Amino acid sequence: MSKKRKIIKIPINTAVQTYKGIRLMCIDRDDYHVKFAKRFTINGTNQNVWIPNKHLAPDGTLKQGENIDYVFMKSRRQCEIAGVNLREVWSWDIQNGDKDIWE
Repeated sequence: MSKKRKIIKIPINTAVQTYKGIRLMCIDRDDYHVKFAKRFTINGTNQNVWIPNKHLAPDGTLKQGENIDYVFMKSRRQCEIAGVNLREVWSWDIQNGDKDIWE
């Protein structure tokens, strides 16, 4: 007789959130209690990124003031397919003297 794992259901904020003009929506899954990140769709498409829990509230809401640029830099192709122009998103940082991340 096998034991069934108890699923701990965490209420998830599935409302649309924005980060630097990128629309994100958390996907509701049953296994977030054992994961170190949550999955978000980009701009209402089927493209997605995983955002680590250290940048999120327990319900999946983005914390204020968190810098998650690296998440999108690692998933440039998904952003491109979802219609996000990352050069426009970070053009303000580059114009203000930050290192050009595209070179």
